[in-house]
Amino acid sequence: MTHSSRSPTWGQLADRSGSGIDHQSMTVSGYRKILSSVSESPESPHFNISSVDFDSNHAASRKTCKKVLCGTSWNRSPPPPNIVSIASHFAQQTLPGVFAKKDGYKEGGLKKQQLDKLVIKMIATDLQPISIVEDKGFKNFVHGLDPRYVMPSRRDLTRKYLPAMYDEAVKQVQGELRETPHVSLTTDLWTSSQTRGFITVTAHYINSEWNLKSAVLETARLKVDHTAENIADELKRICTRWEILDKVCCIITDNAANIVAAVTKYMQIKQQPCFAHTLNLVVQDSIKNTNEIKLSQEKIKRIVSFFHHSVKATDKLSEIQNQNGVERKKLIMDVDTRWNSTFYMMERFLEQHEAITTTLCLLGKSNMCLSSEELEVVKGAVLLLGPFEEATREMSTENFTSLSKVIPITRALQQCINSNAHMRTGFGTELQKQLQKRFATVKRCSSWEQQRC
Repeated sequence: MTHSSRSPTWGQLADRSGSGIDHQSMTVSGYRKILSSVSESPESPHFNISSVDFDSNHAASRKTCKKVLCGTSWNRSPPPPNIVSIASHFAQQTLPGVFAKKDGYKEGGLKKQQLDKLVIKMIATDLQPISIVEDKGFKNFVHGLDPRYVMPSRRDLTRKYLPAMYDEAVKQVQGELRETPHVSLTTDLWTSSQTRGFITVTAHYINSEWNLKSAVLETARLKVDHTAENIADELKRICTRWEILDKVCCIITDNAANIVAAVTKYMQIKQQPCFAHTLNLVVQDSIKNTNEIKLSQEKIKRIVSFFHHSVKATDKLSEIQNQNGVERKKLIMDVDTRWNSTFYMMERFLEQHEAITTTLCLLGKSNMCLSSEELEVVKGAVLLLGPFEEATREMSTENFTSLSKVIPITRALQQCINSNAHMRTGFGTELQKQLQKRFATVKRCSSWEQQRC
């Protein structure tokens, strides 16, 4: 035996060169790996590994490795950074380092707390289910990123971390609301799929840095009858909890009589009708009152439903789209409570109508196809509804106040209808009629304008 073997523990006490290599316990294969990496480095073109004698007692290799890594083989000192990193990569770990990597982060430690907060923020920001922390694939992913981090359990997230995060957010919003003199609210009543009534209240304000902010204050279960008095009591409770009852200058709602009365009669606060909601009523009532548009809408809905419920039809449509060189797009089904979904459904149908008609004929469903007259009706409707869709998107932003745009947008819509070639159709006439009915106050500069004319 040419040299005595040593315990790895003894190697931790051995003298190391500046490279971080334990030369007492380094094997011949270890030296070979290090010097091979050095030989391939662009910063060591004159070093040749073939000149190293890897003999059995590895004395030459040890000597050469020390010489290279300590910088004595270079015309400069210390050796290049890439050589130091190569040496560190093959360096033997210390015992404390080995055990530290096997142990998880200390519960309550700074690193553990930081990572826990990032996980709960990800869940809240991306609306992920709490159960994601129990998903095997996600746990493997997190372990691959940092083996020392163990995610909190679903129970801890629900009972500990989420409430703590909520309390922190509440304190932040309360602090901002205390500093602002005026707050406006938007609120709406809605029913869940389990037929449970809820009310949501959102505050809008300008903070001390003159930034427009919005915060959902509460989504509360409304177990009582939705009378004006009960709605007012719930709104007062929420405002009192957030200490803003005397700061609320305006509340934006839909046009339902109960919530309008709750704000104006029982709370005696300025009420503003939601422009986007009113615009939705204009279009919905116009479609409902125009028979030719209503029939075309229902016929398109049946076609879209047919493709959504038939794998064979969907595959055939994709095939025809590819043959015609048309971009493959899925058909859109409208939603009764959102008029712009009807616009998107009709617009997508017109874009794909040739492929749709061909597919229906090939599948023996030619009776579902729209006639040329019906197709012209849909084209006219899309042209008339285009400006309404733009207005809805313009008014649905949260980055700036939009009340000042109500009057110019309403008048612009009226002008668009009057100048449209399809205005003389029944649908164009109905849109004009509904605009005049719903926005009659715009001309009188009363409810829709904050300042006197």
